[in-house]
Amino acid sequence: SSFPFLSFAHLSAAYISRRSSFISSPPMLARSLLSSAPAPGWKCAGSGGRTSTLISASASAAAGPSPSKGTTGSASQAKCGSGATMRRSLLAGGLLLAGSTLVITGSEAARPLAALAAEEQTATADKQVSVYFGSGCFWHVQHEFVVAEQSLLAREKLAITARAGYAGGEGTVRVDGMDTTCYHSVSFPGSDASRADYGRLGHGEVVGMTIPESKVYDFAAEYFKLLDGNGDRPDKADRGPEYRSLIGIPGGVNGPLFQAVARAASEKEMNKGGKIQLLAGKGSDADTLGKRAVWVYDTNSHPFHQAEVYHQFHDGFFPGEDYPRTYNGMQQELVRSGALQGTGCPDSVVRDQSGRWVYGA
Repeated sequence: SSFPFLSFAHLSAAYISRRSSFISSPPMLARSLLSSAPAPGWKCAGSGGRTSTLISASASAAAGPSPSKGTTGSASQAKCGSGATMRRSLLAGGLLLAGSTLVITGSEAARPLAALAAEEQTATADKQVSVYFGSGCFWHVQHEFVVAEQSLLAREKLAITARAGYAGGEGTVRVDGMDTTCYHSVSFPGSDASRADYGRLGHGEVVGMTIPESKVYDFAAEYFKLLDGNGDRPDKADRGPEYRSLIGIPGGVNGPLFQAVARAASEKEMNKGGKIQLLAGKGSDADTLGKRAVWVYDTNSHPFHQAEVYHQFHDGFFPGEDYPRTYNGMQQELVRSGALQGTGCPDSVVRDQSGRWVYGA
């Protein structure tokens, strides 16, 4: 089912080596094809310097070859050509599977192969990556990134990945059987939830999401729009490192996505000139208010921790930031679908007898 374009006639014209390899996906097939191909008009069904069966494009619909012969009008055998010769003839009309062991020929096969190669390039460019952004209270930030997912990725409802959460600190605490991070638990002094307080652990409020690598710049640009002309968060009344500006990407400042973030930062228009500094986050870092700075963390060492359900899809911090009911209602939709679950912290959801997260009484 992975190769719907392989007809019975194609398969019957192929020589299958007893040492043939398994290819699990079209991208793997494309990589194999790009590594080698036989001389123009011929397809090599062997490997290395072994004597190999050659099958011509004109024979693709002919009866299948015997274990030792290919059908070319008259049986022919020859040595496989050099790698360079083979690569030059990739699109001469055939399919080659892992290690030159299965060949399917004909112009009909050449067209899907080109599509597969393009498919692989697209898949690579659109590899999904987990990132997070934070600056001040996460309620407003989540709303802005939900809108970004809708506008930039055409995602809706259950496809939305933006979640309020915590990151940039030192680990988690075991609460109700889960390694987690909790909001300020002043009502539970001395409890596990209190020890898991995100401020005590050095985390900041963030919004985590999963997006294509090719869109990291666009999402970073949306993030920098949240900062004012001095590079500060809008809710300046919130003080302390819990509200610092921070970004999480794989590899941090040394990762492959950092340049996309740096480009977005450089384009931020600032009062009195100057630029936002992107600083390597070490964990439990200081507040950035008034410093024109953003901490950049490696998500491998400082991962995202989802916040409690009651924080998700919440109205904003400032008066007037009452979002549409369709936005607030996404919380219930995601809980009911199982896409949004509790974290073990005191919350509006509890586990039922089956283990599902449901709203408590």
